[in-house]
Amino acid sequence: KFLGYEKTDELQFTRIRYSFERILPKLIISIAKTNELAASYKVRLALISLLIISIILIGSLYGMYQLAIGDPPIENILRILIFPTLFFILLKVEMRLTQKNIEKALENGKND
Repeated sequence: KFLGYEKTDELQFTRIRYSFERILPKLIISIAKTNELAASYKVRLALISLLIISIILIGSLYGMYQLAIGDPPIENILRILIFPTLFFILLKVEMRLTQKNIEKALENGKND
């Protein structure tokens, strides 16, 4: 189950997510319309996911700065390690779910 948009030179789609999957980063996949469909594709984050990762990275940089000047480390460890790690774990989960749904859609397309 995908939500897609067809342009003259490419096809863009994203996986339709259920309400409990809203915490996962949103991926947008673009496939060029050429003779070889899988010849080129791009995967990018949606705007809100880009904003979230930007905030996490700024927080990580700030945490590193705080550690450098000698502030208490527990809050800085959260900023530097846990939040970026959690985001990338969620990103990996979304990539796996999207990959499985693409494979399922392609398999269903072959059977039609």
